[in-house]
Amino acid sequence: MKTINLYEFQAKSVEALRENIRAGVKNQILSAATGSGKTVIAVYLLEECYNKGKTALFCADRIALIDQTSAMLDEYGIPHGVIQAQHWRCRPYERIQVASAATLERRSWPKDTSLIIVDEAHCIRKQVVTRIGKRDCVTIGLTATPFTRGMGKHYDALVTVTTTNRLISEKYLSPFRIFAAS
Repeated sequence: MKTINLYEFQAKSVEALRENIRAGVKNQILSAATGSGKTVIAVYLLEECYNKGKTALFCADRIALIDQTSAMLDEYGIPHGVIQAQHWRCRPYERIQVASAATLERRSWPKDTSLIIVDEAHCIRKQVVTRIGKRDCVTIGLTATPFTRGMGKHYDALVTVTTTNRLISEKYLSPFRIFAAS
């Protein structure tokens, strides 16, 4: 079983999220560049919940993201179930769940959740914002683009600890070139 080792900027992100939680913020956005490891941070937080005996839900809007997150939880040895129609890993008894937003729209949300992580939080889904609008547990939305109109109604704080340019200059990300059709 592997240990989750966060880069310094990822650890600073976790600490900034924790500071907001200590200040009473329930719903917050973690904004970081594509490829910066938002899912690694999420898995780290899910592992913390698991180790504390608490329940957590990772909600994604695409099957590929559900499978990616489940595989990463396996990589780090974190027991979990998947809430998705006909999924082979349906384990409702596990404290950590990876869920399809579409499936949650058709079913009830797990009870007594301590943490909800919403991947691609800029994709506002009615059932998701209705659930997190209760503000009865900590919710962290993950996105590289926190600019969707109305996000401020659902999230109360924004955590951004570094920039894409800094991640490129520090060799965490590769430089990019932009191509456009004329």
